[in-house]
Amino acid sequence: MAHQAHSYHMVDPSPWPIFGATAALLTTSGLIMWFHYNSSHLLTLGLVSILMVMLQWWRDIVRE
Repeated sequence: MAHQAHSYHMVDPSPWPIFGATAALLTTSGLIMWFHYNSSHLLTLGLVSILMVMLQWWRDIVRE
């Protein structure tokens, strides 16, 4: 049996929180652009980014 230094599970550092925050910023900026200029390109990019971050993060959780 492997030696455990902690009585709880220590996870590896993950890049997904910062990517998720960036995707949320893109989505918020996209909503502003959509409301004011009727342009949905940035909103679409933000929503796709959030979806990708969610899928990748869940993939990492399942692999643990």
